[in-house]
Amino acid sequence: MILLTSPLFGKLVNRTCPVALSKYGLLICGASTMAFGLIDLAPAGAAFILLSYGVRVVEGVAASAFMTSSYTVMAAKFPTRVASTFSYLEAAFGIGLIVGECS
Repeated sequence: MILLTSPLFGKLVNRTCPVALSKYGLLICGASTMAFGLIDLAPAGAAFILLSYGVRVVEGVAASAFMTSSYTVMAAKFPTRVASTFSYLEAAFGIGLIVGECS
């Protein structure tokens, strides 16, 4: 979903507030991650499959909004050190993925 919706949010970030897009994207991404953790309470069968895909699609769209807007916010806040800031952001994303898998 990120591959499909990132260009959409790239166009949208110029028309909206990138900080708000980042906040709401992170909020929805977190909520959908928690919802996916509760997906085992769903009834078995087609309902489980549909809920699983639906929650993951929402999470992917929200992650796309968050990631796309975070790059815009970083470039706006640190205009003289854009490359360094992007490298720190990518490192933080990578560390977060590694640490998230350990818990």
